[in-house]
Amino acid sequence: MNVCIEDIQVKKGYDCIFANMQEALRVSGSNLTEAALFFLCGGMNTPYLGDPKTFWFERMEQITTPFVQIQTQFSFHNTSQEYPVNLVNDCIDSLAQGYPVLLSVRTRCLSYHRAYTENAARGHIVTLYGLDVERNEAYVVDPHLRDKSGCIHTYQGPVALDELEKGCTCITFYRPISDNRTTPNAVVTRAYMDHIASFLDWDRALETGGINAVRHVISDLAEWVTMSKEELQESCEEVYYGLRVGCILSHIEFIQMYAEEAGLVLRPGYHEAMFLLEQIYKEWKMFLLMLYKIGVQGRSERMKELSVSGLKLLDKYAEALGGYLRWLGNQVER
Repeated sequence: MNVCIEDIQVKKGYDCIFANMQEALRVSGSNLTEAALFFLCGGMNTPYLGDPKTFWFERMEQITTPFVQIQTQFSFHNTSQEYPVNLVNDCIDSLAQGYPVLLSVRTRCLSYHRAYTENAARGHIVTLYGLDVERNEAYVVDPHLRDKSGCIHTYQGPVALDELEKGCTCITFYRPISDNRTTPNAVVTRAYMDHIASFLDWDRALETGGINAVRHVISDLAEWVTMSKEELQESCEEVYYGLRVGCILSHIEFIQMYAEEAGLVLRPGYHEAMFLLEQIYKEWKMFLLMLYKIGVQGRSERMKELSVSGLKLLDKYAEALGGYLRWLGNQVER
C-alpha cells in the first residue's frame, strides 16, 4: 500500500504547530500565514498547573477549537490521547483524498535528526503526507526542527512507520467545508487584537494560559531553592522552553510578524508603540539565558532572586503590550 500527496512543500517555520497547519491548509487553498493562524487559534495559551512539566503547549483540540469557531470554512477532528493510534487505518483515507494529517508526537520517534534522538523527548508536531507500508516508511514534513544551539532546520522525507506510530499521541484531521477558503484581513486583525487583550487578563484561569499563568510560574521559581541539582536543571529547562517557545519570545515574534504582514508597520506611531516591546524582548532573552545557566550549574540559591527580577520584567511586559494594544485600537477605529 503506497499513497503520497505530491503538492507538499516544506519551508522553515517559527513554531511547529502553526507552520504545519499553514502548509496543510495551503494544500486546500487557504491563504493564511503562520502568524495569522497563531492569532486565529488564540495563541499558544500555554497552561500552568503548578508543575514545570505542565508548562507546555495545549493539546491540539484546544488549539484548533477557537480556529474553527472563526474559520467556518474548515473543520478539524482530533483523536483522543487515550486512542490507540494506527497510522495506516486512521490516515489512509485522508491522504488518498489529498489532505495532509497533523501528528502530535514525542520527538524520540523522529530518527532523522540527532536533535531528537540524543535529547529528552518533547512534544512536537509534524505533517504526515505519505505512507509506504511495504517499506515501513511514513513521509513527513518537519518545518521547525530546532537543534541544541537554537537554529531552525527543516526536514521532508521518510521516517520509520512503526517508530512514528509508537511515538504518536494524537492525530489531527481537517476538511474544507466551503468553496471559499480564503480569509479577509479584517477577520485576522480582530483576532490579533482579541488575543492580545485576552493574554493581558490577570484574572484568567491558569489552565487557559495567558499572562496570569506566566506570573505564577515565575513566582514559583522562588520555591525551587530546595531542589536537588538534577531536579533544578530539569525544571529550569522545562520553564525555559515554555517561556521561549510557548509564551513570551514567540508571542512577541508573532505580534511583530503579523504587524508586518498586515501593513501596520507603515502606520504612524507604530515604531514608537513597538519600541518598548523590542527592548523587553532583549531583556527576556537575557532572563531566559540566566534561567538556563542557573539550572545547568545547579545554583538553586539564585532562584529567589531570579523570580523577583522575572516578575518585574513581566510587569514591564504587560505595560508595553498594553500600550501597543491601545495604539492598535486607535488604528483599527480609523
